[in-house]
Amino acid sequence: MKKSFILFLTFIFSLCSLSYQFIIVRILDQFTLDEILGQSVTLGFYLLFMGLGAAFCYWKKSHNPGQRLFRIELILSLSGTLLVTVMYASYSFLSVYASDFFQAKGHSSWSSLKVILLFQVFSAFFGFLSGFEIPCLQSFFEADNETSAINKIVGVNYLGALAASFIVSIFLVPRLNLGRSVLLLGCLNLIGALGLLLLNCKNWKEKMLGGLQLMLVLACIGWSAGYFEQVEQAYLKIFYLEIQNDSFSLENFKTLIKFVKTLPPVERYVTPYQVIDITPNNWGYEPFIKNDFTFYLNMQPQFSESSISLYHQTMAHGGLNLAGFIPKNILILGAGDGLLAHEFLKYPEIESITLVELDPFMIELAERHEYLLRYNRHSLLDPRVHVVTGDAYAYLRQTQNKFQAVFVDFPFPNNYELGKLFSREFYQLLRSRLTPEGFAVLDAPINRFQNSDSPEVKPLPQDIVVSTLKSAGFKNLLFYGPVEPFVYVSMTSKDIQFDYQKLPSFIENRTLLNLTNLNHILTSTDISEANVNSIYKPLRFR
Repeated sequence: MKKSFILFLTFIFSLCSLSYQFIIVRILDQFTLDEILGQSVTLGFYLLFMGLGAAFCYWKKSHNPGQRLFRIELILSLSGTLLVTVMYASYSFLSVYASDFFQAKGHSSWSSLKVILLFQVFSAFFGFLSGFEIPCLQSFFEADNETSAINKIVGVNYLGALAASFIVSIFLVPRLNLGRSVLLLGCLNLIGALGLLLLNCKNWKEKMLGGLQLMLVLACIGWSAGYFEQVEQAYLKIFYLEIQNDSFSLENFKTLIKFVKTLPPVERYVTPYQVIDITPNNWGYEPFIKNDFTFYLNMQPQFSESSISLYHQTMAHGGLNLAGFIPKNILILGAGDGLLAHEFLKYPEIESITLVELDPFMIELAERHEYLLRYNRHSLLDPRVHVVTGDAYAYLRQTQNKFQAVFVDFPFPNNYELGKLFSREFYQLLRSRLTPEGFAVLDAPINRFQNSDSPEVKPLPQDIVVSTLKSAGFKNLLFYGPVEPFVYVSMTSKDIQFDYQKLPSFIENRTLLNLTNLNHILTSTDISEANVNSIYKPLRFR
């Protein structure tokens, strides 16, 4: 029974330790948008310091390994609970007072690596303490002359690591915010420490002292849990407002804290698919801060109050004008906010709009949030709109319907998961669902200039888009929109040009200016197989 219980504790401790590392990776992805680099470096540092911790444990032997492990778990429990709060607070502080160092987003891998390496102090800390676990747990078996102890301990330890990868990715992070996730893991660590206390302590005095330590750590966890939301809000406000200061002083820092507290909160919704942030439409400092709500997915801007009409009018009415006809049926992939559907409902000739959205919560938000309702006018409740909840890639594979027009509104492909929606295979499926005269309009990730500080960032996003669309079989491409860019594609070989005389009268003047052909700027590069983005050979969009 004792041996089985020790193996169970091994599983719990391994699960918690690896889970902390996966959460560190998630946070670093927010900071740098480089999940693969962050994951590789974080796990590498964790394993290195885990080995150093195990070596130190053997070198600095203890007469009571069980008591040492009990203290280690108490420290891991408390520090694990504080992990997200401390990382958010650290990043917020340094991004204000060391802003030059933190210019990582969208830049070179080296600038991302600097930030990732700086925060490896957390991986090193958890790795070093976790390194004590296996030697201390092994001591319980050695007391009974169990020669296969290390095999059992290591085997269950790997099983706990596997469980952590599933639990963090499928259950914790997608359904809880990061603060609640580490709170749950910290309590699980504390339960393991309680098991060690009951198993290892022989007299009531030791149990009473250990119990007091447990209660003290639990009280600290409860106290710190109340501050997570405040720190998270401060982090979000500083992040989205890009607050910076050239010099640090204690008085300056106090003023910053007071200022951040006066700002209205950022709305945050965590779903199994994404993190949705909505900044307020009035920060309260109108002469100095722009009063304009902005909608973010995974901390990447999608649209703001000032850009809603420009973006959606350019995509919808610009695409229909280039096509030269009003289609009877339209497929929208993404755009679960209902804003694009609202533009199409202005045409009585359109009989049916099928909208495919991955996240059900996005549909719910579009039907109840005051900011979205103000502009989508309950478009998703219109009888001509048919909402399908599911993956766009899977929908294109399964449906047999043909569409005269497809409008694709996905977030910028800043990771490989989103990159598959800009791949040759996806575009081939898209082409197969178009009627012969059909067309598609896609949000175009473009960058007119190569970043001189990042010579390794090649090819440019538009090079990838052009080569991939051509490789998928589309013959006609037209990039348009210098401010909000899109690409129009079709299988016909007819000349594509805007007919400004036929544009609807309700289109805003700035939208008219945005309906500008960009082909002479963006498609001058040679079409190259090396620039084709495929799910089998993914390319990184920068």
